[in-house]
Amino acid sequence: MLYVMQFLYSVLVTLLIEVPLAFLFLRFFLYANNKNLRLRIFCITSFASLITMPYVWFVLPYFINDYNLYFIIAESLVIIAESLIYYTLLELRFQYAIIVSFLTNVISAIAGKFLWRIHILVNTYL
Repeated sequence: MLYVMQFLYSVLVTLLIEVPLAFLFLRFFLYANNKNLRLRIFCITSFASLITMPYVWFVLPYFINDYNLYFIIAESLVIIAESLIYYTLLELRFQYAIIVSFLTNVISAIAGKFLWRIHILVNTYL
């Protein structure tokens, strides 16, 4: 699979996992019952994921060759960046922003690894 196709697959998986999770967590922390705030949460969580993904996929690999180190640094930077986006644009308390970003990214990374292994297995045996 081409690297760009892997990137697009990753973006899709990330959006399908992180945005609903972040939406649920942020609704809990913000007590968001009005429709305007729910739309704002959806847009900002989508923006946060979409703005960080290209850096992880196309910039960071040029600086770090070891995959394990790359993974740790990439996820850490994404958690910090998304936390700052949530903190700034949603005016969320910073500790809540870190919690939301950490949980959504950990769950997304685990799910992404699992789905990628299934993809490899399916393509190997078909």
